[in-house]
Parts: sequence; structure tokens; C-alpha cells
Amino acid sequence: MKNKSEISICVVNWNTREDLRLCLSSIRDSGMEPETIVCDNASSDGSAEMVRHNYPEFILISNKKNIGFGRANNLCFEKCSQKYVLIANPDIIVEKTALENLKSVLDNDSTIGAVGALLLDSDGVPQKHYYRKFPSLLQHLIFHTVLRIIFLHFNFIRYRLWEDNTETEQIIDVDQPPGACILIRRDLLSHIGGFDERFDLFYEDVDLCKRIKNAGFRIVMNPGARIIHSGQKSLNKELPSNLKHLFFQSGALYFRLHKGAWQAFIYKIIYIVDDFVKIVIRTLLYPFLPGKRVTLRANIVNSIIFIKRVITGERAVLP
Repeated sequence: MKNKSEISICVVNWNTREDLRLCLSSIRDSGMEPETIVCDNASSDGSAEMVRHNYPEFILISNKKNIGFGRANNLCFEKCSQKYVLIANPDIIVEKTALENLKSVLDNDSTIGAVGALLLDSDGVPQKHYYRKFPSLLQHLIFHTVLRIIFLHFNFIRYRLWEDNTETEQIIDVDQPPGACILIRRDLLSHIGGFDERFDLFYEDVDLCKRIKNAGFRIVMNPGARIIHSGQKSLNKELPSNLKHLFFQSGALYFRLHKGAWQAFIYKIIYIVDDFVKIVIRTLLYPFLPGKRVTLRANIVNSIIFIKRVITGERAVLP
């Protein structure tokens, strides 16, 4: 006999068919029978057809275009009927006891509004860097510019300014669990209005967690809830041009909403100066690295375009 879960799971997908299949199979095999809603953002890889054919017990929302993470999740929220809502990326695999261990935290403490899981690599090694403190200008200056080459190597600075240290066996308070897997009270989601749809991509989960905290609730991480997550990315890898613009644009909106116009202005200056410095460095390196001139030239052009977009206020669009 399967347990009544009291959980609705929302999965937003865009062209990750095989990851989605593994995710949905793990949900089906969890022993909890959660209500599961999949919102497909106009994937071209057959994701929606796969869900419709292989997982008929799950609710499928099939969009005609990519409407973004936040908007798609809000469509899922409208169909949720259970006490708790799990926001889940399609690149996770739910371990057997994970849902129950997340749910028990909210069952046992009414001051907690949301709880995140411990993310693991496929070999079971905990993934670091996903639990972060709310953004600050200093954080962006030293971890999102060329200065990160220096400061990423100082753990005591990272854990003080940027990340929460999740190397623990205890449930701990955190600022923002990763949007890959976070369980939230449904009545709280309704109270704060779900995701802010002004965020096209990036920062939707940061903003949501900020509003949960502003509503007077705690947010925690439960290391006993274990989730396999295939989305680990290098912190040193620079985002492609359009994604970088979307990241910047969402960050600017977050600072304007939660920090005010003055900090939002300084945030923009930080990114303009950072890319100007990158242009100078790459230009100086150009004569000495003939084998990398094509890449250097492309990066210089991308930085010029990025600075122009920031100054003119041009908006990036979803792919």
C-alpha cells in the first residue's frame, strides 16, 4: 500500500527528454504517489509526447512556446491540490525516502515555510555551491567578475559572503535552497503569489525565497533528503552570451526590487567595468596567443555587445 503523500510535484521541462524520463520514473517509484504536474515549454525533442505516452497518470501542460521557468511553474501551481508543493528540475532523481524526509520537516515545524534537499552527484558525492546567501553587491563584485579567479579559492570568504556550508548532518537554516528541489507549503505559495513572472530566467527561486523569508518563515536544508542531481556546473565557466545577459538582467531586477534603485545602478556598473576589464586583458593577450585568437576575438566582441546592451537597456529574450 502506497502512502498518501500530501505533495504536489511541479516539473518544468525544456528539451531534456531523457533526464525528464529518469526524473518521472524515480517519482513513480518513490512509494508516495504524489500528484505530479509536468509543464513542457515547447520542447522540440519529443518530451511532451514521451510524458503523454509513458506517464499517463501525471498531469501534462504542453506550452506552444518557451514561457520561462517561473511562468511555467505558476501554471503548475494552479493545478496543485495537495498541502505541499515540490518545485523540481527534470535533471533530478528522487531517492526512495527523500519526499518523506522533506515532508516531515514541514509537518513537524510550522515556522518553516520551505525545505531543500541535499543534492548529490550520480556517484553519491554531495554537490557544493548550490546553497547560497541572498545576493549582495560585494558578493557580485568578488564572485561574479574576474576577481573570482582569486576569491573562489578562499572557502572562509565564500562561506561568509556567498555560500552556506552544507557539510553537516543536521537540519540547518539557509537563505536560498536551489530551485532544483524545494518543498514549500501550498498556502504560503498562494499567500506570496508564486513566482514573480518578471524574471525570465535566473533569480526566480532567489526572489521566491526572499519573499518567503519576508513573510516571516524559515527556510532550511535537510541532509536526510537526498536527491541525485545531474546539473552540476563549473563555477569558473562563463555563461554563453545570451544566458549571461539573461542572468544580468534578472539580477538587476532582483536588486531593484529588494535593494533599491541605487544598489541596482551600482550592480550595473560592476558588470560594465568587469567586461571592460575583460576586453583589455584579452586584447593584451591577443598577440601572444595565436592559437586562441579566434576565441579571444569572439569573447571581445561578446563583451562589447554585452556592455552596449547594459548601457542601452536592451532586453535579452528566452531561447
